[in-house]
Amino acid sequence: MTIKEKNIHYLKKKPELMEIFNNYLKIFKEIIIKEYDLSIVEELFIKMRSEHEMFIHQLPFIGRSNGNLSLLFFGVSMLAIMNVLKKEGMEIYKIGKSIYDFYELLTNPENSSMLSKIPILKMQLSKELTFNKKAQDAIKIYETKSQLRRYKGDWVVKYVEGTNKTFAWGYDVFECGICKFFKQQNAEDLTPFVCLIDYASIRSAGFGFNRTQTLSNGASLCDFRYIKDGITPRGWPPENLPEFSI
Repeated sequence: MTIKEKNIHYLKKKPELMEIFNNYLKIFKEIIIKEYDLSIVEELFIKMRSEHEMFIHQLPFIGRSNGNLSLLFFGVSMLAIMNVLKKEGMEIYKIGKSIYDFYELLTNPENSSMLSKIPILKMQLSKELTFNKKAQDAIKIYETKSQLRRYKGDWVVKYVEGTNKTFAWGYDVFECGICKFFKQQNAEDLTPFVCLIDYASIRSAGFGFNRTQTLSNGASLCDFRYIKDGITPRGWPPENLPEFSI
């Protein structure tokens, strides 16, 4: 497959990805309206849509059926929002807070009636699926494929067997597609805050999650650990998390 053919494959998804992004903005509006007047918010959204469309054209090809495609698409959407706010002069910490608040709103079961009216691509986990043997087997398969490093923009992971005492299972990430894309866009300062959505997502799913280090904060890997009957802390404020103390 040539580079042109790869680009065409993802560009075919552009209408769908733009529709999803517009739905994200409908939800994000509840967050950003606290900072700007409505007229300014609408101007910002125009810029965010333009930024998002530009990023779609720059997506790295990581395969047609890669399990992390949805994660990459979501990361690109968040970067479009964060990048525009950064250009508008909003402080990085405040941008991070707005994205975290957005994702808590997106994953809060109390908002299910509102969100059911807005078709969106949720990066949502479930306890049942996470602790099903199939999920662990899928990571093991992905580990083998990822370590071939076939695609430069892809993830590289390694499955970690659980101890039963401290965690059920987990995996280490040695290369992250989102980190790579953010670096390509000179947005490395924003990446650590996107990583925090994992806490909101897993808290909503109702099981435990622990992570002591991330690539985005300068570590050599991200250590994801899942705890079946544990409690996941909030991801905000980030300075309360071990991964931000590196």
